[in-house]
This record gives sequence, structure tokens and C-alpha cells, in this order.
Amino acid sequence: PVAGVAVSGLIVRSGLKIGWDSVHELADVGVEGALLGEVRQQAELVEGVLRCHSLRGRRMGPYVSVDMCIDVNPWTSITIAHQVRREVISTVKREHEE
Repeated sequence: PVAGVAVSGLIVRSGLKIGWDSVHELADVGVEGALLGEVRQQAELVEGVLRCHSLRGRRMGPYVSVDMCIDVNPWTSITIAHQVRREVISTVKREHEE
């Protein structure tokens, strides 16, 4: 009887944890501010980025999706601006591969 109660407790605990994580996933809870701060710092270190702002992040399963606005020199060509964008994406992905 005691072992049965212990096993039942473990099952209930696991179920509550899974349920809590699922509620957060379905409610589209945002990403921690510390992670967005790290992403901003890494993006602003990329050559050609003047400023990074309007960051938003959300979890999508095991991944994190981040939206951000990147300011570059207004006299930069579209081609160079897209290269800067690609470099920001690869830098952030490389730093946060986990």
C-alpha cells in the first residue's frame, strides 16, 4: 500500500509538470528577458548593425523564435543589408545552438 501511494504520487507529479508545460506552450508565453538581452548584444556586435530594437521571442517546441528590427546605415545597399541580416542570423544561431 505504501509503495502504491508513492508511485501514485510520482505519476501525479509528472502529470502536473507535463500539464503545466503544455499550458505555457499553448498560452504562447514569451521568452525570458535575459535571453533576449543576449540576442540583442550578439546582433549589435555584427559589423554593419547600428542598432537592434523591438525584440520579441516565443517558444516553439524545443526552439525559440525571435523577431527583431535591425538598423543599418541608410546609405547601405539592399544587397549589403541582406548580407548583414544573414550574418546576424548565423551569429545568433551559432551562439545559441542548445
